[in-house]
Amino acid sequence: MAAKLTPTSYALLGLLRLQPWSAYQLTTYMQSTALNFIWPRANAGIYNEPKKLVAHGLATARVEPNAGRRRTIYEITGKGRRALAAWLARPNGEWSFASEAALQIFFADGAGLEELRAQLRALIEHGRDRYQMDQAMVAHWLGEGPRFPARLHFTAMMADLISSLTTAIDDWASRWLLLSESWPDTALNDVNETQAREILERLLETLGTRDN
Repeated sequence: MAAKLTPTSYALLGLLRLQPWSAYQLTTYMQSTALNFIWPRANAGIYNEPKKLVAHGLATARVEPNAGRRRTIYEITGKGRRALAAWLARPNGEWSFASEAALQIFFADGAGLEELRAQLRALIEHGRDRYQMDQAMVAHWLGEGPRFPARLHFTAMMADLISSLTTAIDDWASRWLLLSESWPDTALNDVNETQAREILERLLETLGTRDN
């Protein structure tokens, strides 16, 4: 029995809808574009996925010569297009966030104040680096255009999402770096307890207005 399809399976079907690819090309594209931000996956997880699509009848595989070697090219089938269309038609409001830096910050009371602040500064610096990379990429899209010009509007949509998230994380890290300046250490004290309660009360009020 073929392995169960996952969101990664459908991501590759989405790419195969655009053109045929080898497993190496699919992996490289997934790892080097906005897809790596919204759906990061290990190389092995991507590289082995096309075989699953073939097993389900959603893609075909053909072997062709390539610079003195041979490679397998995958192409979407009619069944694959229908499966992709059905997946795209299913509303899904779920999202998740994964960050080792955030995990380290959450448990920073097991270290010290300097470790916490160093991690916040590292997040801010990473955001600055990302701004520079994103700026160059957006300039390229506006100049030479994205790889798939007919999908410029979806490229802009994801670029806006990534930029918005980067800005939100940068603002959050900067805010807590400033707040933690008044902390003597990472233990709960009068200063950071007051800060925490004020922020939670403000969040409660904000979340109440967004729920309406």
